[in-house]
Amino acid sequence: MKLRRTALALILAFSGAAHATGWNNVVVFGDSLSDAGTFTAIAGPGGKFTTNPGPVWSENLALGLGTAPAPAQFFNGTGYSANPGGNIWAQGGARVSGSPGVGITFAQPIAAQVATYLAQTGGRADGNTLYAVWAGANDIFFWTTPATSGGADSATIQANVLAAAQGELQQIAALNAAGARQIVVLNLPDMGRTPAALAAGPTAAAGLTALSQLYNQALNSGIASSGAGVLQLDVFRLFNEILASPATFGFSVGNTATACLPAGSSSLSCGAASLAAPDAAQTFMFADGVHPTTGAHRIVSDYALSTLRAPALAAAVADQTTRTLDRQLRGSTVRQQRFLDGGRRPDSIDVYVDGQVIDTDGAALDGTPYGLTVGADRDFGDGWFGGLSISALRERLDAAGTGHARGTALALAAYGSKRVGAAYLSASFSHATVDYDLTRDIALGIASRNETGELTGSLTGLRLEAGYDLASGATRHGPFVGVGVLRTSLNGYREKSANATALRFGKQSYNQTLGSLGYQLSWQASDRLRLSGRASWEHAFGDSRRDLAVGVAGTSGDLPVRVGRDGGGHGELNLAASWQTGRDGTLGASLTVAGRQDGVRQNALLFGYSQRF
Repeated sequence: MKLRRTALALILAFSGAAHATGWNNVVVFGDSLSDAGTFTAIAGPGGKFTTNPGPVWSENLALGLGTAPAPAQFFNGTGYSANPGGNIWAQGGARVSGSPGVGITFAQPIAAQVATYLAQTGGRADGNTLYAVWAGANDIFFWTTPATSGGADSATIQANVLAAAQGELQQIAALNAAGARQIVVLNLPDMGRTPAALAAGPTAAAGLTALSQLYNQALNSGIASSGAGVLQLDVFRLFNEILASPATFGFSVGNTATACLPAGSSSLSCGAASLAAPDAAQTFMFADGVHPTTGAHRIVSDYALSTLRAPALAAAVADQTTRTLDRQLRGSTVRQQRFLDGGRRPDSIDVYVDGQVIDTDGAALDGTPYGLTVGADRDFGDGWFGGLSISALRERLDAAGTGHARGTALALAAYGSKRVGAAYLSASFSHATVDYDLTRDIALGIASRNETGELTGSLTGLRLEAGYDLASGATRHGPFVGVGVLRTSLNGYREKSANATALRFGKQSYNQTLGSLGYQLSWQASDRLRLSGRASWEHAFGDSRRDLAVGVAGTSGDLPVRVGRDGGGHGELNLAASWQTGRDGTLGASLTVAGRQDGVRQNALLFGYSQRF
């Protein structure tokens, strides 16, 4: 019986994942790596710094999270005009705080983008909006180009690069202070491994790599001490993973050539007619000397989206374990009901074994949970009854396109009842430990990989039920009401690989109160056969909504992602039968059918044998 709830909770968590982790908008600040078309009017056949008309990562991110991407401003040749409803503020050439821009001298720096955005919103950053910032590359270009830096020496260059990183941290702090709860920050790729850097020679390339690392280190350190809800994506590591095996990700050309012709031209004006090959947008990694192709942008956005969606699996297992405990607490109901029906003789002890099998209908998850319960209980006389049980659960549940969870749970329970005339009160207490291996399936362009981690924890619960019999004898019936208080406490964990996609997850600790209101009927059909049924309305008071922290392993920053599901109710019907095989043996079976909730229906079959001593 308990297993029906475990599978149901996991299914509901996934079916509600879009609602649970949804944002009402996506707002992006940055430079040409995120620009969605600010300079379309002056760019000829292009408009974005990629293999046009393909989308850049920021557009893919917004679309993947259910919002429509568009530039927040357009440059018309003489100035900027606002694009109502636009959410991509990034502009090609933008530096973090300084002016002029690189390549496009009139580009508005990230600081101005944030300031203009907050001016339009009355100084408020919406706590339900996802913000993203990717910046810093143009500051490195500015200070390593003699024509713009004035021939600055290495110490001055490093100081200004560090100042740019601090400037980005200031913008993150400004968004946080204005109310932003969730900010995605991308660090710099290895700028020394771009086609332009390689063409400049090994000394220049090594210098750009060192400055990229310097910027990223300062950014990482600042995020660690910021206190803001920041998810830092490790693009530096991701790009180097791609360059280590470009073919794995679908690229026949890595950083040795560019998709846009002529060589050395900017991808801003690169259209289909300018491509080195008809499929270059997908088979080349770089559009020009420094900018990714459409295919490379897809990998960046896949990385971001898979990270933002990752908490759904861990949250689903947490909700599942809560329902595991609830079902374990309810698992003693049939045992106690036999006593309350008068089917036990005083001072008798029953030892029993129960098995459970689950069937799921209409779920986004596939699986066949199964379990075993062993217990013993006794009629102590004078209306008192009690028992102990131990339950083991084993299951694998698969989420299409997301991953799977394989795990075990072990629960110890104590239960008892007291009858006073026609009324009764039952109580159950349980403590469970859980251990799950979680596997996430990740798509990065055409490549796929898995990340695995181990989730452990414990659960404690107490359930009370009270009822009143309106009739006695061979046929009993009457109303009942129940309430369960559950505490779930699961440890944080880290996925095991050293990849950029490996994540860490925070602890999950929350309480839930679950109630039941129903009517039950039992009938002694013959000397050996007893039939019973219970129809109830099951309701979760409050909900299991909570923030689950997620971060990229090896970087600082944790993003609080809202997970769980809203409280609500559904109907349940339980039918049970027991057959006395002889003087002291009993076979029992129970079928529980839950009404549809969030498009899911679960049927559970319990069967077992008890021996009286």
